Amino acid sequence: MNVPDDTVFKIVDWIWTAVVAGVVAVWHFLNRRIDKVAEEAKSHTDSAVKELDNEVTRQRDISAKIFDKLEDMRTESAERHERLLVAIHTGLAGKVDK
Repeated sequence: MNVPDDTVFKIVDWIWTAVVAGVVAVWHFLNRRIDKVAEEAKSHTDSAVKELDNEVTRQRDISAKIFDKLEDMRTESAERHERLLVAIHTGLAGKVDK
């Protein structure tokens, strides 16, 4: 059996070196693309979260205004009810006196 000389091993080493360098270059290129896509996704997510936060804040403000208005209406209704009862009582008391 013939044993290959040292030149064949050197050629194979150089070929493997080129293959590994190519793999490293592709890995580096893809890693940069992945980082870029991840940064874009994070930026998009941050802006979406900010928009949602603004919408939630707006909805909370609207709800607070509704509840404040309901509280004002409840107070006005109670005052009106009391005035009505006083007027009825006063009117009836006036008829009894006659």
